[in-house]
Amino acid sequence: GADLRLAVSEACTNAIQAIDVAEQDGAVELAIRGTRPPSYTVFKLQDPPRLVVDLAGADLLALAEGDGWLYTAVDVTPIYDDHPAVDRVERELVLIMPDVLVVFDRVDSTGGQQIWQLSSPINPTVSGARATFAGSGHSLTVDRVLPAGATFSVRPWADGEYSGGYRLDGTVAGGSVRHLHVLSTDGAVTSVAAADAGGNRGVTINLTDGRTATVRFSPDAVGATLQISGGVDETLAAGVDTLPE
Repeated sequence: GADLRLAVSEACTNAIQAIDVAEQDGAVELAIRGTRPPSYTVFKLQDPPRLVVDLAGADLLALAEGDGWLYTAVDVTPIYDDHPAVDRVERELVLIMPDVLVVFDRVDSTGGQQIWQLSSPINPTVSGARATFAGSGHSLTVDRVLPAGATFSVRPWADGEYSGGYRLDGTVAGGSVRHLHVLSTDGAVTSVAAADAGGNRGVTINLTDGRTATVRFSPDAVGATLQISGGVDETLAAGVDTLPE
């Protein structure tokens, strides 16, 4: 899974470094790598069937679902345990079902670096602002829209502690930075383009099924807009809805 690491001292309660999913003995195994043993709860939801892992140290700010989309926002600043270099770390996610995930990170830090990370058992290929993880049966594409000054690099996980795997790093200097990435599977996206408007940071996504989606996020507070051709026009705001189980 994608996460964002701030290059500050290891004073945080538990910084999540990677989330790996693998098949083991006919079952799906989820491995969450952190700097410390986590405190968590696990529960299942239906329609669609899904497993929820609730890690302590993050506050849910928004949750909403509509026809063909899901939106959530979380404040993960508490994970950094009041570290003086970390002022704010918030993440908003818009899932355009079934194959596209838009990830927006609102990060304010002092000094150091900000590193947007994605771990995988597959070594990705990088071409500018796009990284592609090509498996034997499926593929994952990561398109970086923001920040423009970031650079992608790949690092192997095999360092003595882990036996294999790779990590995609998007590195940029610390400060008040907004990160915007589009993740898509199996060629679901033909192109992405920055689509800022009204002071908001956004992206327009052209899908292989002929649809166009535009997502814009407020740079300073939780909230977004979502338009998908075919009739979706939503204003997404803070607040947690009760979703069907």
